[in-house]
Amino acid sequence: SGASGTGKSRLMVGDACGIAFPERYSKKKRQWIRAGFTQKVLFITTEMSIDEIQTMIWAYLADINEEKILFHQYEDDEEERVNKAIELAEKYRENFYWEHIPDPTIETVTAAIRNQVRNHKINHVFYDYIFSSPSLLREFEGQNIREDVILGMFSTKLKELANELEVFLESGTQLNR
Repeated sequence: SGASGTGKSRLMVGDACGIAFPERYSKKKRQWIRAGFTQKVLFITTEMSIDEIQTMIWAYLADINEEKILFHQYEDDEEERVNKAIELAEKYRENFYWEHIPDPTIETVTAAIRNQVRNHKINHVFYDYIFSSPSLLREFEGQNIREDVILGMFSTKLKELANELEVFLESGTQLNR
């Protein structure tokens, strides 16, 4: 995994926030701005903790670097902006759902998506990234199927599920070769 996986996940959290939250701070405009509309989002993370995602959400909404939040090193109005971001995240929490699946299989991920979409009327699903987890590889043990083929099957299943549930689904992957 490493930094590139988290970097991609960070961008996805930003995309998810842009869809889920109708307000955010713009450093460029030096004011809080409103988006036109919002939709419900599900963010499935394999490697980041829910706390990490929450900090990313606050950082996005306040338009501030995450490290400043983590180390409480604020300048000017930054702390005030973070406090407002926390309030907004709470106010619109029905728009942003998340789930942590550290050792995913095709079955656990599709079940989680199906469940969340059904229970919360989710429109957009972000799955941080498709990778060969120990449980995923065990699912196909002894079948002599190459790792890239397994990952392809996983991604095909997600695409079929998105079509079936009529949701937008974004994911990424990291290949070793």
